Amino acid sequence: MRVLTICTAVLCTLSATEFSHKAFANDAKIERTEVLTFAQAKSIQARAEAIIASHKIGGVVTIVDASGQTISLHRLDGATVANSRLAPMKAHTAVAFGQPTDAWGDKLAQGNMSILGNPEILPLPGGLPIKINGTLVGAIGVSTPVGAVDLEAAKGAVDGFKPGS
Repeated sequence: MRVLTICTAVLCTLSATEFSHKAFANDAKIERTEVLTFAQAKSIQARAEAIIASHKIGGVVTIVDASGQTISLHRLDGATVANSRLAPMKAHTAVAFGQPTDAWGDKLAQGNMSILGNPEILPLPGGLPIKINGTLVGAIGVSTPVGAVDLEAAKGAVDGFKPGS
């Protein structure tokens, strides 16, 4: 029985060593991808909120990750019920298609009414994709009572985003 236990222990040790060696040998093949962290999302959100506050109006700012899951959602004083629903929808549209939501509005203005049949598309300004090193990592959705402020706040927040900060 003692010999069997020692042999088992030696085999387990060798197997673990071999596994560990293979895992490190293949490390060069691991692909890494950019992600949007909570701290980065908070930083983007703060910039958008500052722009909204400068207009002395309320609104909602939503940040989602690359899969459309909410990282943060802030409702500012003076936000409407519609703002609370539209901001997440704008962020989801921007991340789902990797383009600004106002691009869909432009397509509508050109007469492409078929996009209205897609429930994933909200063709209003204020939704922008967020990229790090060219990789889509999330999106922002801003909704206020003034559509022009939505785009200004989203653009200002994304343009001011520095991934290393």
